[in-house]
Amino acid sequence: VQVEDLQISGAAIGTGTSPTVLTMLPTGVGVTGTLDSTGDFEVGTSGSRKFSVTALSGDTAVSGDITMLQTSAAMTHSGTAGLAITSTNGYVDVEEVRFTGKEIGISGTTDIITLAAVGMTVSGTLTATGATTLVDAALSGGITVTSATAALTHTAAAGAGNGLSISSTNGWVGVESVRFSGLNIGTSTVPAVLTLADTGVTVPGVVTLSADAAQITHSGTTGLTISSSQYVQVEDLQISGAAIGTGTSPTVLTMLPTGVGVTGTLDSTGDFEVGTSGSRKFSVTALSGDTAVSGDITMLQTSAAMTHSGTAGLAITSTNGYVDVEEVRFTGKEIGISGTTDIITLAAVGMTVSGTLTATGATTLVDAALSGGITVT
Repeated sequence: VQVEDLQISGAAIGTGTSPTVLTMLPTGVGVTGTLDSTGDFEVGTSGSRKFSVTALSGDTAVSGDITMLQTSAAMTHSGTAGLAITSTNGYVDVEEVRFTGKEIGISGTTDIITLAAVGMTVSGTLTATGATTLVDAALSGGITVTSATAALTHTAAAGAGNGLSISSTNGWVGVESVRFSGLNIGTSTVPAVLTLADTGVTVPGVVTLSADAAQITHSGTTGLTISSSQYVQVEDLQISGAAIGTGTSPTVLTMLPTGVGVTGTLDSTGDFEVGTSGSRKFSVTALSGDTAVSGDITMLQTSAAMTHSGTAGLAITSTNGYVDVEEVRFTGKEIGISGTTDIITLAAVGMTVSGTLTATGATTLVDAALSGGITVT
């Protein structure tokens, strides 16, 4: 049935070129393609909305929890000022670390670290296991490093002849279970799993990537070619020439000069977008689940949580600014507050405190270098 430009067929509503834009279902409405709304988007009964997006600003209000299902998820702020994560009447937990105003702690002990414009105060015991700087050292035995996160760092000036060499005069060098011998890298039983040369690397066996979020990256100026005289298998996909398919259906997709050919059914749920075209305020990419918000995210539930259930990590970053958790400000490797952003500066070898470090409990230092005095009050 044609009504103006609408075409209705059974439970489907669409156009002559896209006859199934909407499909009426017993549980609601199915949308094929992009859901585009220039007005507000709201979920829940009138007067008791559970999720809402304001089209004009992109501000998002959530009365429940936000759960991120992607293995490696990120909340990214791309504005030019900063990102504030605050609880109006409570606290903010990041993993097992609790932020309450200027205090950082854990559940039950919320004031382990208290930040101030002049420094920070540690309530309890401060234990430092940082590295000791040696001008030169000769060891007849081994080196044992007990720090949970240790590093061997070489800080010489840049130069073609400068570097750090770890070598064995008559044998090999073992790093964990990896054995280095000349240009060969392997194990104690297979010493040449990899062989390096000026022109590249030789791998006689199978390459297995076991990381949760793995990738193969090419940074050259031309291109990366992965080819086979038969086909290339990527997960369950089989690629042969211009055809992409499976072992049983090798030509599901065929790349053509004018586009792509599909053999079979094309199933797409499309992206979700709020705001006018060219000025989206809220969008969800159907392929990845990535969510872009140009406004604020407001959590209305009394005790709210932002949970990441992936197996890697959750990154909360601001591209051009900072991240505020309660009144604590994170800028790169610096931790501070508004007006004094570098109270704590983290590094691989430890941390630097700009200002006064006050500890109300016992302080244990493995090694310490003081440029001033110690005052006991």
